Amino acid sequence: MNALSHPLIAIMGTTGVGKSQLAVELALRLSASLRRTAKVINADAMQTFSGMDVITNKISVEEMRGVPHYLIGCKQPGVEYKIAQWIPDALGVIQSIHAEGGIPIVVGGTSYWMQHLLLHSKLPSLEVEARPNPQESPQMSAVLQAAVSTLPKESLDLWENLPPTAPADDHESSLRLHTLLMALDPPMAQRWHWKDVRKLLRSLWVIKDSGRLATDVFASQEEEGAPQPRFPSIVFWLYSRPEKLEPRLDTRVDQMLKNGLLSEVMSMREIAAKISSEDGRDVQALYTHGIFQSIGFKEFDAYLSSPERTQTLFDEGVAATKLATKRYAKTQIMWMEGKMMPAVLAAKAMSGPIDVFVLDATDLERWNEAVKDVAVDLSMKFMRGEPLPEPRSLSTVADELLAPLKPADSPLAILARERKRICPICSDLCKQPMMYVEGREWEEHVRSKKHRGRKLYKERRDDPNYIGNIKKREREEAEAKARAEAEEASESGSEGQLHEAELGEMFGNR
Repeated sequence: MNALSHPLIAIMGTTGVGKSQLAVELALRLSASLRRTAKVINADAMQTFSGMDVITNKISVEEMRGVPHYLIGCKQPGVEYKIAQWIPDALGVIQSIHAEGGIPIVVGGTSYWMQHLLLHSKLPSLEVEARPNPQESPQMSAVLQAAVSTLPKESLDLWENLPPTAPADDHESSLRLHTLLMALDPPMAQRWHWKDVRKLLRSLWVIKDSGRLATDVFASQEEEGAPQPRFPSIVFWLYSRPEKLEPRLDTRVDQMLKNGLLSEVMSMREIAAKISSEDGRDVQALYTHGIFQSIGFKEFDAYLSSPERTQTLFDEGVAATKLATKRYAKTQIMWMEGKMMPAVLAAKAMSGPIDVFVLDATDLERWNEAVKDVAVDLSMKFMRGEPLPEPRSLSTVADELLAPLKPADSPLAILARERKRICPICSDLCKQPMMYVEGREWEEHVRSKKHRGRKLYKERRDDPNYIGNIKKREREEAEAKARAEAEEASESGSEGQLHEAELGEMFGNR
């Protein structure tokens, strides 16, 4: 077998499973054994910002043990650093490492970034950045031009002044974005809930940046087939069972507080206030972007904003931070199972050179034998071009996680599967769109007691022969008649008073 000349090793997993530790251990071992320098590239969005080492759980210089790390602490807090900027930067570092004969190891928990780095998917935002003049608007397709030409004034104004970032907790703005997307690209609008403001705005920007409907972009991607790996890749998915991971995450939050978490949060608040005063951006809107999305920032907002920083508010902040951390870990697993792995399996089905191996990091006392040694052995075989084992054969955990997974559906199939319907009955009574995924969720909604009650109420309300409506009309007619009689009597009294006044003028008051 021939050794790989342009390999890529990736380490993914939830927060708190030891990804950075494994990256360093693997880099040291591979560098010593293969005499090819292994270097680490950060794929954690929050760790790209300088400072703020505690809140982002950034690896320390001592923990790096001399292994070069890239794209970590490289951006100032307050700026936006998105996937469209990170992927070209990461690819540049990878190509530089390859040119030196080295081994790039990408590690991080921002699975969205990692997936689109590993697989050559055509993100519209990347295509925009690759254009000679990214700021120049592309020519609109005939279909999009026709849709834009029929927009009412309010939607047209929104289209021409599309916000760069999603408004925070603004249901009115979210509803306007959904209305606009529904007018331009109904199948895509039916994919998202009207409150999912970020995805609505992202879809609208895909349309604006590409000059085509988002569904047409998806159709083009479907014609090209499943995204393929950019490089021959081996991916290590570090996994810990939740019952063991969650107590470790709680302990880590406690340690972060001891290490100065609150001091960093206060510094971040000062940065946000400065940005707001300089460019007029709303502070609360800033809190939903960039470094300010770090877990622990908004969770202590109530405590730090209160004139009296009570122990109760502090304890609530601690509890909220711990809960948010555990929820984030669950979200990361959901992405791996629902997005990353299906995409990898679809690439594998087309003979793409990529494998994912689950490493059981549940028991930290077995770290060396269950994680490090397995990763080193598989990486050595991968680098030498030797056959790799069946991923499910590594452990019970690996089999449990990988067995149910299937290759990803096509983009258009996902659109069709996730299509949402608006219930006109419930929307009318609730004064906002009530949306449910077609199929099981919609059927359950229609059968629900709440929907049936609303339906009956609406039928009765709109039925002129319903006894309640008859009585209501009789009551309204009686009230109208009473008002008319009262007005007539009032007018008669006024006329009588006027007649007496006229007689007084004519004959004098006697």
